[in-house]
Amino acid sequence: VKVEESGVGFTLQMGADGIPRVREISEQAPAGRNGCAVLGEKVVAINDVPTLALSYFKCAQLLNGPMGTTVTLDLASDDGDEAGQQRVSLRRTWVPDVVWDPTGEACWPRPDAVDEGRSKKQSLHGVGITFIDKNGAMTVKRIADGGPAALAGSVRVGDVIKTVDGVEIEGKSKQKFARLMLGPSGSIAQLGIERGPASEQHLVQLARGPADPSAPPGATPSFSNVLSESSSDSLSSIHSSSSSSSPSPHSTP
Repeated sequence: VKVEESGVGFTLQMGADGIPRVREISEQAPAGRNGCAVLGEKVVAINDVPTLALSYFKCAQLLNGPMGTTVTLDLASDDGDEAGQQRVSLRRTWVPDVVWDPTGEACWPRPDAVDEGRSKKQSLHGVGITFIDKNGAMTVKRIADGGPAALAGSVRVGDVIKTVDGVEIEGKSKQKFARLMLGPSGSIAQLGIERGPASEQHLVQLARGPADPSAPPGATPSFSNVLSESSSDSLSSIHSSSSSSSPSPHSTP
């Protein structure tokens, strides 16, 4: 599989009926953050292509694609209940998704190719913004010099984040919001922003990465911190607990 190909955080396995099912979901990936699927659900179509009788190799080809592109999945519960059917669109920002054959003995892409991609992306990064929670409104308090947000210049202090990667922020906890903001280096964070007294609506895209873009791989991540309204202490700078080599979270300068 090409290194630049990306997935959405699913591992699928072909069923005996020729339809792939969700076998694993990566919590920090788009599929896990969106909460759109449950284990055992059938993926009946990928980008409007029915999966019935497709090979596991072909399903993997349809599921994966260039970083930042979107894949549309038609999901259905295993019991055939029409009420359990749904269509979801997810942005590819993760390591390639693996699809196994019915026996569980063969898959695509190969595990070594996925592990290579995962080793390059295991550290989770933000976009170099510190937020303050103002009565449930996640508001930009500081923008770190040299971070992705500062370099792009499209986010301002005082902006209110309304959506992250299409997920509504209203009602989300600070911890959940922080998880949504983090992702592999180079992945795209799409932010829906409300700005100013006129509540102007803006949609911006920022590439997650280290605070210093010239830093070598493994450099200190650019975390997106969430602060309480009455305290400057970081409440949630969350990184992947599965990566023991990732540095500990710290406050954005």
